[in-house]
Amino acid sequence: MPKFTVVDPGFLTTVQDLGRPGLQQYGVPVGGALDTYSLRAGNRLLGNDDGAAALEMTMMERPH
Repeated sequence: MPKFTVVDPGFLTTVQDLGRPGLQQYGVPVGGALDTYSLRAGNRLLGNDDGAAALEMTMMERPH
């Protein structure tokens, strides 16, 4: 299985997939990526499964 190291993540960078639909009756929120279209599109461009985990960056620092 391929691995990588995140050296310098931006503020609020998280690992997201498509979430856990269908488990709300057990108290599990769906969660997952905010922009599922972009997650699927990015994964398809890379040859991954649609729901493969990806880094989601909600804020990025500007270079000084």
